[in-house]
Amino acid sequence: RLAVRRRLYMRVLLLTHNVAGIFDDPDEALRPWADGLAALVQRTRADFIALHMQEVGGSRWRTCGLDGAAAVAGAVEAALPDHWSSGMMVRTDTAEDGFTALGSIYLVRRSAMQLVRLWRWKEAEGATGAFESLRAADGPLVPQPGLPSRHCRHERFPRHLYGSTWSRKGYLLTRWQLGGGGGAVLDLVNVHNFHDESNLAALAAGASTYASCRQQALSLVTAALLGLRGGGAAGGGA
Repeated sequence: RLAVRRRLYMRVLLLTHNVAGIFDDPDEALRPWADGLAALVQRTRADFIALHMQEVGGSRWRTCGLDGAAAVAGAVEAALPDHWSSGMMVRTDTAEDGFTALGSIYLVRRSAMQLVRLWRWKEAEGATGAFESLRAADGPLVPQPGLPSRHCRHERFPRHLYGSTWSRKGYLLTRWQLGGGGGAVLDLVNVHNFHDESNLAALAAGASTYASCRQQALSLVTAALLGLRGGGAAGGGA
């Protein structure tokens, strides 16, 4: 539970999930997955849910793109009708030079919407960012899957971090304030980090090259967060 002003408490649920199987076999996997999510939210009585997904698009992302993204977002919204949904934040352009296979959905219990605000990043040089209330949001922030640049930051990791294959790695950042003005500020980062391409290569040295890549990637994300705090909200992020 996260304490906010006047000793109010919000129950926060942070989830991360590899959703390749849902995109590869939606007829069998999507409904049970959405029902399981709804059961978890009901059991925890969560007011704010961050659902960070990796491998969006599944194994057929090159040929099918993100055909199933709208169905996934719709299933989540249908399973949790008492919660406002951001819709799915995801880059819909699957070109290999920018796609990270990351998707994020944020849910807020409608009775708690007045306690939650979303950061709007500055969109032009000299402009300032600000938190925006969700009170006026009747439907999903992203009606169709997409990447609202004013409400998130999405980056692919630079080429020098990759090994032999330039895969779908990067991060997606959003910033939230829970408790209204003066409440706790959370920087929530969905990271698609590097895996071991070869178990034999990973065993060849005490600290494998893949572990080094993962460390460098997380250091890059941390540096980016610290840099964004300078032009961000008072109180920073967590």
